[in-house]
Amino acid sequence: MMAGLKKADIVNTVQTYNFDDSMQVLKNDRCLELGISSLYAFDNRSREYVVAADACADIMVHYDKNKSHMGIELVGPHDDLDKLALYDGHRYFGIRLLPGYSPVVAGENIKDIRGSIIRIDTGNLCNMLMDAIGENDEFSLQCDAVLKGMEQIYCKKINESESLQSDLSDWIVNVIINSPKKYSLYELEQASGYSARYLNKVFGRYTGYSISKFSNIIRAQRVGDYMYRCKRNMKSPDYTGIACKLGYTDQAHMIHDFEKHFGMAPLMFYRKYAILQ
Repeated sequence: MMAGLKKADIVNTVQTYNFDDSMQVLKNDRCLELGISSLYAFDNRSREYVVAADACADIMVHYDKNKSHMGIELVGPHDDLDKLALYDGHRYFGIRLLPGYSPVVAGENIKDIRGSIIRIDTGNLCNMLMDAIGENDEFSLQCDAVLKGMEQIYCKKINESESLQSDLSDWIVNVIINSPKKYSLYELEQASGYSARYLNKVFGRYTGYSISKFSNIIRAQRVGDYMYRCKRNMKSPDYTGIACKLGYTDQAHMIHDFEKHFGMAPLMFYRKYAILQ
């Protein structure tokens, strides 16, 4: 089996293009060790936000100005472009997991939460988040308290998990998100020593996706990330170049795949949503 692969700091473009200047984001190695892409917070000034097929689950805490009304929802990974309702005037604190990583909620099967919103109102995770967010007003303090709590919950879950299959699924995720190319099942078979059927079975159990579909989602995400970097550097996108680099058959294939996941062509995304952060 391949060695030396680490969790990638994936830029989840759909996370950032929905919100205004109030958004705060934390990404660091401590997050990645827990399978967390980022922690974020924003003041909701609209009634909904857009999500796309990104293979990421979010745990979102919302509360009013006085913190007299608080709630927690688990927003499952979405397979299609969708809109989620938000509580008007509430502030949100979110835990965004890395693509393919299951939320730390005992008893939840990742396949069961895809495309769903599940309210979390009991258990250790609920109590920890309520305390961490309720007792701290500053984003940095909230992040520190949440990460401390997640570390305790995570360690307990790891000790109880079926480590071999879980590690295999994590390894496949890491291979996919750490490489710009799309690995074939044959290549994964050769690298891991397991059959394609077994790899897909284990991967589907822990992520809710087939290896091929997950790979396509991450590749579309890379196109969105490329649009961000082009805009940040004030460069025009090289569609042919990025399509070749990511292993698409041609530019048309890349555009079609991106539209399927984001609901718009890359150029429209670049003009409308690739906002400088």
